Amino acid sequence: MDTVFTGRIWKLPDDVDTDTIIPGRYGVLPSAEEMSRHCLEPLRPELAAAARPGDIFVAGKNFGCGSSREFAPACIAALGVRCIVAKSFARIFYCNGINNGMLLIRLLTQKFEELQQLILLPIFLCHVPPPTIFLQIGIKYH
Repeated sequence: MDTVFTGRIWKLPDDVDTDTIIPGRYGVLPSAEEMSRHCLEPLRPELAAAARPGDIFVAGKNFGCGSSREFAPACIAALGVRCIVAKSFARIFYCNGINNGMLLIRLLTQKFEELQQLILLPIFLCHVPPPTIFLQIGIKYH
């Protein structure tokens, strides 16, 4: 696993479910790479085409809830997104994300709210271990 993640931030809301991450109609595609072209299409139609390897998702609570599509985290990983920071994760998504080599960071609500307010520039660094987030404005969370 990488020890430093750096990339653009994609902000996502609470309760992003696996059907939103990858709609069921694309589950028949033969690979995670092909499915990733439709990642988060209902919520952020521009994301799949604009995402670059190293980009980072910052989401609200209960990320990955819903039908627990096993290929949802694989689809995100195929975009090159290897790190997700959220208030909380759905249990099955969390396990599947780790199995796909992703770094999933859960921040306590107060720290998460502070982080959301402080994200002024769309890039930050995340060092592992321990998971520590460095914002470009010089503030650190761990």
